[in-house]
Amino acid sequence: MSATEIRALHHLFKSADPSQVAAVQVEAYWPRRYVAPLPSKHDPRKVDAYINHGRWVADCPFCRGAEMVTPTDPRFFCMSCDNSGASGKWLGVRFPKGAAEIEGVLKRRTFPEERNWHPQETVKDLRAEDEAVRRGVKL
Repeated sequence: MSATEIRALHHLFKSADPSQVAAVQVEAYWPRRYVAPLPSKHDPRKVDAYINHGRWVADCPFCRGAEMVTPTDPRFFCMSCDNSGASGKWLGVRFPKGAAEIEGVLKRRTFPEERNWHPQETVKDLRAEDEAVRRGVKL
């Protein structure tokens, strides 16, 4: 993985099946916390993915914690509150339709701290930010 790639959860668990990486993450931490089985049910609610410091993440709607997520396994489980507001069930994750284009713009930014995107932003907004920076405007 290059220093300019946008990281997702599947980059942390490279040996895992990409379509099951969210479960692998929960399982990796689960034994230290519980004897109960891993979550098996899904809540119909979804959280929005966004990019923060070059990482795909989503915020927990129940405790405001955040977890890395991946489009290869779009499930969310908060390791802080155990998805308490969803009775411990998985939540879905919404990724933007233009994720590859968004990543493409952000990959060109020099520092990970500058690689940020929120669902209300467009690719045009990201390019305008880049242009402003090139002109010397501090954002």
